[in-house]
Amino acid sequence: MTDLKKTLKHARSLMETDPVGAEAILRKLNRGVKEPEQRVLVGGQLYAAACKANEVIEQPLRTDPSFFDHGDCYDAGREPTASLFGMGRELCSPLDREAYQRELQKAPDLMPGTFWNGKNDQLSNLLEGPEIDNFKRTYNHFLSNFFTYGPSESTFWDVVKHWNIHGSGSVFTDVHEPFDRETFSRIQELRADYDARDSREIYNTYIFFCSLLWDYAIFVDRRKVIPRIFEPLFGNPYRIRRGARLISQDLARSAVEYNQMLELCSLPENATILEIGSGYGRLAQVFHEFGAAKFIIVDIAPALFLAQTYLHAVFPKGKFFDFRSFENFEDVRREYEEAEFVFLSPNQIDQLPDNSVDLTININSFMEMTYQAVDHYMRTIDRICRGWLYMKQWRARGQKKIDHNFGHGDYPTRPSWKKTIDSIDIVNHRLFVQIWKTR
Repeated sequence: MTDLKKTLKHARSLMETDPVGAEAILRKLNRGVKEPEQRVLVGGQLYAAACKANEVIEQPLRTDPSFFDHGDCYDAGREPTASLFGMGRELCSPLDREAYQRELQKAPDLMPGTFWNGKNDQLSNLLEGPEIDNFKRTYNHFLSNFFTYGPSESTFWDVVKHWNIHGSGSVFTDVHEPFDRETFSRIQELRADYDARDSREIYNTYIFFCSLLWDYAIFVDRRKVIPRIFEPLFGNPYRIRRGARLISQDLARSAVEYNQMLELCSLPENATILEIGSGYGRLAQVFHEFGAAKFIIVDIAPALFLAQTYLHAVFPKGKFFDFRSFENFEDVRREYEEAEFVFLSPNQIDQLPDNSVDLTININSFMEMTYQAVDHYMRTIDRICRGWLYMKQWRARGQKKIDHNFGHGDYPTRPSWKKTIDSIDIVNHRLFVQIWKTR
């Protein structure tokens, strides 16, 4: 305990002059702490040092348009905005849709099952025309930007228990926009499990949950995603601000997942990343900002086209291989190899070269596919992935009415793979995380 107190004292002495150095000392110390009392003691200082270090790193980057300081009084009319529709970006053309359908027919076992066919029929109007400008508060609630339906829900307490370690009061000072009844009414129309009578309470809980999750992301952010990556205004994210900084559930989740992958998977510089089912591309943004050479997105429509549209807007100078129909990979190889972002329909994953991917990611979508589709993807991953598979899925069967009732041990991974991590997700105990070494 004496050595612990000495190290803590030394870290405190550095807090003002060298917060980055203080954070490094405290992160190393935190790895060896076991006792609850010590964890709270070290955790509180680690969080404080991380916040100060973030301010130092973030300061020269505050020219990003997402920054805005409301002072003591939130004023929605002064919030900066950005429009995908206003930039003339439509989700996809009729020719794109036709080409996508033609491609999908080439691999019947990869076609969406009844779960996603039904969901897409239900939600497609949320991305049509100007509706795309609000996708982060409409369509995205069905992908990753999850509601917590009250303090009684277990996922809420999953983040509260982490917050108890560092005990930051920042979660009580975040400012946010007023309750958006119009949006919540639209979501109610599309969700059988949503009760509008509780909508204001759900919104308030959602805001608090986002603040708690943001604190946790700061706490585990060894790679310093939070001070370097900002929530783009495209898609109209909910305005939740910590000081001038726009915070979000999606960016917090991406920071946590990115740190976990980089910590547990040895990836080369300029890695090639493949994500099967990427939503609107939230992880692609982080990997690209941190130097991934190529990020390949394989997905079904309309999410494939949403990610393509969104990432074009976020990275206007990026090199893109947009979705198109092709018969022979050699015909597009040069453009593919030069691209930083690649967008493929599910069947086109079979065209990727052997041993060309360093990390394959699937978060919460294998569990919603047919068994035949997951087996097809696993077979292809075995051929093309020279490194790692990271996947996060439901632990228990019967979580949703889906095509195949997957549970924790039901996924058709390959016998030659080595499972290096099999754990409960740190921010949602209903999910598991597995990491497999494929070579």
